[in-house]
Amino acid sequence: MIATGNQLCKISYKRPDLWNWIFLAKHVTLTVHWDLTIGIGRAAIVIPDFDVFSFNWNDGAAFPVNQQIWSMQTLTPQKAFVAPPPVPPPTAIATNFPAQDIQLSTRCFLAISGLAASPVTVELSGQFSPSTHVRPDWYQDERVPEVQFAGQETAGT
Repeated sequence: MIATGNQLCKISYKRPDLWNWIFLAKHVTLTVHWDLTIGIGRAAIVIPDFDVFSFNWNDGAAFPVNQQIWSMQTLTPQKAFVAPPPVPPPTAIATNFPAQDIQLSTRCFLAISGLAASPVTVELSGQFSPSTHVRPDWYQDERVPEVQFAGQETAGT
């Protein structure tokens, strides 16, 4: 099994907010682990395997080019570890998270038998947007439209 990883996104927003996301992956017998680090102020939480995509194409035909998997929500892990586990294990759907700073990394694992005949290419994308976006300049002196809607955020990135 061959593995590789990279950081895809980093956000420093200067204020906490709730965040939505979309992750996208294309290609092969491949597993993509999306690792998320979120923080507010000096505190940070690392969530390995925040989401996991798995491509498995073994019917003998060529893998369809540009096949995509994407998500804008993920399942949380079980809330209790018991033996034997309940069937099905209870999970919840996560659609956003609070953060001020965000780092998204991926780890890709490729299962191959023998030597690969050619390099495997996978395209990964991740984007984030705040759930709300209140701009401080909207509350500037409204009698001067150029100040109120200046097109840049006051003291934010």
